[in-house]
Amino acid sequence: MEKFDVSGSKIEVLPEKLLNWESLKEIKVDRNPFVCNCSMAWLINDFVNPFPKYYKNIHGNSFTCHNPPKLIGKTFQEISGTICMKANAVIDNRIAVCENYYQSTKNL
Repeated sequence: MEKFDVSGSKIEVLPEKLLNWESLKEIKVDRNPFVCNCSMAWLINDFVNPFPKYYKNIHGNSFTCHNPPKLIGKTFQEISGTICMKANAVIDNRIAVCENYYQSTKNL
């Protein structure tokens, strides 16, 4: 598969393991009511990554959070680099930032 288009499909979360996202040449996921939490961090944080894995193949222009309440209306670009990351974390394609975050907060 080269293209993935679920634009306007009322999808709230795109699991990172759903597809081999890097192999796709075109990704269309705009106009969906995304929940901007750790399950979407893999995609949201890629928007400011100096070496993006996914953003370079994403088409569309409406990537907005619909939940949680404090992020409603925020764009992925506005919050990229802040979702589920430690304060001193560096965006890096080789680090599973969300998994690290879950491990570090599990005992809180």
